[in-house]
This record gives sequence, structure tokens and C-alpha cells, in this order.
Amino acid sequence: IASQKSYDEIHAQLAAYINNLIKNDFDKLIAYLYRIDVNEEKLKSLLQQNPDEDAGNIIATLIIERQQQKLT
Repeated sequence: IASQKSYDEIHAQLAAYINNLIKNDFDKLIAYLYRIDVNEEKLKSLLQQNPDEDAGNIIATLIIERQQQKLT
């Protein structure tokens, strides 16, 4: 039986991966965000409004939201 990961686990793993991309391969991150079709204005706005929050967490939330939108 495949174990189903919780939203929090998926979010945490995605945020960690995104933070790694921010530090090591920013171009790849931009390409992913473009491909996933994350709203650029919303992303910029959230990053500006929450300067003390981890950018990886913000971006992970937007990616998950966008993927959920595509399912409906």
C-alpha cells in the first residue's frame, strides 16, 4: 500500500526544493513557475507583503494552489 503524504509534508518538501533552486538554479525555478503557470503578479505581491516569511513556503503554496485549480 502506497503511503499518502499529508499536505504539510508535501508543502515542506516542495518549499525545501524551491529554496534549493533559489540558491543554486534560479533560472530553473523561473522556468518551472512559468510552466506551472503561477501568477507572477500574485507571487511578487506576496513576496513584498511578507518579507520575513520564507520565500520557498510562499512559492510552494502558490504552486500547490495552481495545481489544485487545474484539477477543478
